[in-house]
Amino acid sequence: MNQHCIAAYQQVGDFEVTKVNGQVQKNGGNVVSYFLTPKGLVIDAVVGPVQADKLLSEAQWSEQLFEQISKRPAMNQVELVRQAHLAQSADRVHQFLAQKPLAPLPVVFEYVFEKLANQKVAKDRGGAIAAGASLEKARKSGRPVLLVLFKGNTDHPAYDAATARLLHSLATSAAARPAKSCLVVPLPIDELPALSNLADVPAYDLAERATPTMVLLRPSGEQIEAIPAALDPRDLAAHLWTALNEVRFHKAQKLLEAGDTKSAAMYLGLVKSSPAKGPLKELAKKQWERLHAGGSVEPTTAVRAAKTVASASAPSGRSTD
Repeated sequence: MNQHCIAAYQQVGDFEVTKVNGQVQKNGGNVVSYFLTPKGLVIDAVVGPVQADKLLSEAQWSEQLFEQISKRPAMNQVELVRQAHLAQSADRVHQFLAQKPLAPLPVVFEYVFEKLANQKVAKDRGGAIAAGASLEKARKSGRPVLLVLFKGNTDHPAYDAATARLLHSLATSAAARPAKSCLVVPLPIDELPALSNLADVPAYDLAERATPTMVLLRPSGEQIEAIPAALDPRDLAAHLWTALNEVRFHKAQKLLEAGDTKSAAMYLGLVKSSPAKGPLKELAKKQWERLHAGGSVEPTTAVRAAKTVASASAPSGRSTD
């Protein structure tokens, strides 16, 4: 493959992939492998995740056919490819390509994917595109993301009752205040693989296979945790505050590195006054007090800060007689 081909891929269908407790479950989805000329004309196609020997055989057949047509005038190439497919006409893919020899990929891929691979071509990637734009916005603004995965599409009237209730709760319950400082991003769960490709984010672990369900992300798109939809809004608020504290503390440390102590104190004040408890809040309070007293503060990281506070509060393990 590496000797004779340049590999590329494109996702044309949507399917559901969930990973719960490390176990991946895939519903739907198929694959079609195409062997193309440098101009994107289809020499051959292989439907399905076939065994390696099958794919290798078709690759060798395609490479030999390409070598033959490369030595022929353009007017004779199409007929040569047609006859080659007719010689393999016991295969339904070869039967179809005998009717469309050396066709451009856009001309044949939809028929092959829907009629031969029995999968639907996704006409609208609006949900994944919008979610990808939100993740980019999160990276620039430094805001956590609450990804709300649901079954359906992104048109508001199409939200199922459970998803509509969850989104309403995020705007009206105890979780509303921290949720306003996060980016709440609804996404059809079938478009999650497309989001992974578009935004270059990893596959996320989910709290449950049922929808709706939530995933809390750092501004980078890295997962913090999976959150079930049935979580009490007060507990959800605590999770959101913790995520906000982490990104605000991180921002404060960057500002300290840059020498902007005034802005750093503002972000530390937000962490110090948040309802959530934890080591970052305690350290933010200490840093804020030192800055307001006119002292200097050595920048750190959220992870290092948490370890420092944890080790300071842990018992020494020393015993006495």
